[in-house]
Amino acid sequence: MKRKTLMKLLGATIALSGCSSQAQQLPPQSAQPPVPTTAAEPVKRVSDGDSLVLRSGVKVRLCGIDAPEKSQPLGEESKRALQQWIDRGKGKVTVQPIEQDRYGRTVAEVWINAPGTKSELVNSGMAANGMAYHYEQHSSSCPNRSAIVSAESEAQKAKMGVWASSQERPWDYRRDKAN
Repeated sequence: MKRKTLMKLLGATIALSGCSSQAQQLPPQSAQPPVPTTAAEPVKRVSDGDSLVLRSGVKVRLCGIDAPEKSQPLGEESKRALQQWIDRGKGKVTVQPIEQDRYGRTVAEVWINAPGTKSELVNSGMAANGMAYHYEQHSSSCPNRSAIVSAESEAQKAKMGVWASSQERPWDYRRDKAN
């Protein structure tokens, strides 16, 4: 009798420990996108509405968005909008690298820590204020793609930035310019 009880307890313990290890492996459920844990780095300059250069010399392309080219309508405004995000973060960003693009840039999610707020994802912020499009062709590896899609949808409904009038998409503009 004691052996049966001992076996049942042992089986229950193993089953419970298996459940708890599985529960620990699941990502936490949260409405906020995950924030990277790397240290904030100073920004040397903003290149355009979706690219920047860190003081270390690393060129960063914001994952999941495509801003108007500087020679397009709203191109300079988009660049200024990204600079405003950087300024809110006191000139520093936290970069969550995703991959390298064909130009050698680090494709990444970029975060700021504005005083008095929690970390903010710049990529979705640029889409939210209508200063960049969701770059569907190149967003599948972007961890917070859904935040960018949602932000773009809200900007489109509010007719903000690129959505205020008919604009040629940056990828179409580059293709047409190349031909």
